[in-house]
Amino acid sequence: MEWRGRDNFMSIEHHSEDSEVRKNVELLMSQFAGDPKRAWPRGQIGCADDGATAYAIAADPQKRVIVIRFPKPMYWIGLDVDSARVLRDKLDDKINDLTVPKSQ
Repeated sequence: MEWRGRDNFMSIEHHSEDSEVRKNVELLMSQFAGDPKRAWPRGQIGCADDGATAYAIAADPQKRVIVIRFPKPMYWIGLDVDSARVLRDKLDDKINDLTVPKSQ
């Protein structure tokens, strides 16, 4: 499965402009490397809130699955409405990648 390229990366809090995409890729890679830096851009939800976490989404056409990869174990994620819509849209994009025939 390919985990490179801007279409496979996003973070919970930021998701649209190229500079934001680059920042999110850097956040994801630093979290994979174990960087303990944490932030709560919209405030802490509760004592178990570990802060903003980047994640990657990819579609595997051979296995016909969508994988959401986190840089650390997750019990739960909390999304504001805009971030939930972005996640929904990215999942829809990956579903389309797996189900809509590519024009040649």
